[in-house]
Amino acid sequence: MCGTGAICTNIPGGHRCECPIGFGGDPYTTGCVDTDECTRSPCGRDALCRNIPGSFSCACPPGYVGDPFHECKGEWVTFVLSLNEF
Repeated sequence: MCGTGAICTNIPGGHRCECPIGFGGDPYTTGCVDTDECTRSPCGRDALCRNIPGSFSCACPPGYVGDPFHECKGEWVTFVLSLNEF
């Protein structure tokens, strides 16, 4: 028998317990718990990280634009740069 949240796989002569991707812990005894990926700062500069069960998401905060996995910039910066192109 595996711990709470663990994946149990039958193998010859027994079974194997594993935590799903994005979860950690001891799959044989105490079980698997969500890993908070946001603690390792996976998002880009000025982006917001939100931990979700088994994963995470990155988003630019209100008033910012860009790719949240690389960098979010204030919308006014983008606007000023656009004016300089003329």
